[in-house]
Amino acid sequence: MGAAGVTSELILLNAAIALAGVVQASAGLGFAMVANPLIALINIAYLPGPMLFANLFLSSAILWREGLAVERREIPPLVTGLLIGTTLGALILTRYGVIILCFMSGVLWGFATKASGAQATACYVLSVIPALWAFLNPGTRADEALINLMIGFAGVLILDFAFARWGLAPKWWMTLRVPVTGVVISCLAIGAFA
Repeated sequence: MGAAGVTSELILLNAAIALAGVVQASAGLGFAMVANPLIALINIAYLPGPMLFANLFLSSAILWREGLAVERREIPPLVTGLLIGTTLGALILTRYGVIILCFMSGVLWGFATKASGAQATACYVLSVIPALWAFLNPGTRADEALINLMIGFAGVLILDFAFARWGLAPKWWMTLRVPVTGVVISCLAIGAFA
């Protein structure tokens, strides 16, 4: 990448950090939810190291400014709730995502019943791939599991396009699937990168 490309990349990165800082400063949270997806779109290599540094700097500045206003006795229940909520949220997001990905395999299987001959065999084989993906790629950490689910849902969308092109899916199917998949992948990305 040339000097102009690096410069424009750094300008975009600084804009993403600034926007996330404004959200964090005004709402008290949200730095990672805003910055991580934007930075990942610009250049994934800047995650997580620079993000951790930027967030540490911002959090330290807020603590310096507001540290005396913190009610110390309220910290343990807040931290406990944060740990429980984060753990449960990641667990629910991954488990429910696996269930829905397997359900989408079943939908594709239903579409495959409309095919015949060699096409039917190919469609039945293709329709089980999302469920096998969910089974074989559970991930050892929540972020890995969510990234694997994002890949799985993107793969289902590709299969949806194929089944629609072959005339096996209803005509309205892709007008539903494209935006829904966009929302699903966005939610999984927030869980994985925030």
